[in-house]
Amino acid sequence: MKIAPLIHSRTFETDFNSKFAVRPEDFTDRDIDWARKVILPSTQDLDILNDVRLVAASNNGKCIAGVSCNLKFFAEQNNLSGAEEFFCDNRGRFVKVFLGVSIKDTASNQIPDITPADLINLFTEYLAPEWKRKVPETVLAPYREVADKNLIPNPPKPAQIFQGVGLYEINHAVNEKLFEMYLALALKQNLAFCTNLDRIQPIEDKIYHVVTTTANIISRLKEKQRQIEEEAAQKKNQLELERRRANTTGAYVNTAKLYADKEIVSVEECLRRLDAVVADIILVDDKMNHFEPKPFEFGKFMKRFIGEVKKIDGECF
Repeated sequence: MKIAPLIHSRTFETDFNSKFAVRPEDFTDRDIDWARKVILPSTQDLDILNDVRLVAASNNGKCIAGVSCNLKFFAEQNNLSGAEEFFCDNRGRFVKVFLGVSIKDTASNQIPDITPADLINLFTEYLAPEWKRKVPETVLAPYREVADKNLIPNPPKPAQIFQGVGLYEINHAVNEKLFEMYLALALKQNLAFCTNLDRIQPIEDKIYHVVTTTANIISRLKEKQRQIEEEAAQKKNQLELERRRANTTGAYVNTAKLYADKEIVSVEECLRRLDAVVADIILVDDKMNHFEPKPFEFGKFMKRFIGEVKKIDGECF
């Protein structure tokens, strides 16, 4: 199994590079655009999160995994030293980063065995030479062999599904295990996973297929999903009603024509035919909870039909 670093970070004097501070040497512009779409939402509001976000994603043969964090928080959380000079920029702002890797040459049910210390070491190895340059360049990194570990991906069922996005409630005791399982899945299929997502917008935008989020967001999206499904059912029923009404209008015209052509010889037969069709409309209307039933449809169609018959042969009823 091989990895190459993928790091999104500002440097001491310059802002974030749109093509990453460090990226694998085989990343195309399309790969960069895809990776940015997945990574950038995970880096928002890190200053107030007081936690990290774990990201695993794959797309058309490329697979990335890593952590979005405040660098100082991440190092101290894992009792790591040696990166203190990179904690703040020249204006004293804490440095926010995505520390990750691109993964290739994997075997089934295996993921790279990478520790927090490994990620910090990648940061210092590749960014230290660029840290205080006035115009740092994107560092193109080669792949290297890395140890792996076996993992059979068998994630539990999400608490809720919203528009195809699986939602788990944030649980720090299982976040890392979920991350590893979805990383193993991402190495087999296109997938995007993120932990500790505390904003609704990336979920509604379907940036990720699976997330861990707050109980409040899950509750709000559960209600929104119910409303979406209810509106879809109403629309389906309305389309069905319109289709049946169109069929009834066609039946009215055809029956009037058959009567005019003497293929139907009695008004009673005309009424019988139309009665069955219009009753179908009334039945559909009655089943639609959000539309008023219209039992008067039969009378309306009969009035039109009889008017047409009068025009055809002057018969009175």
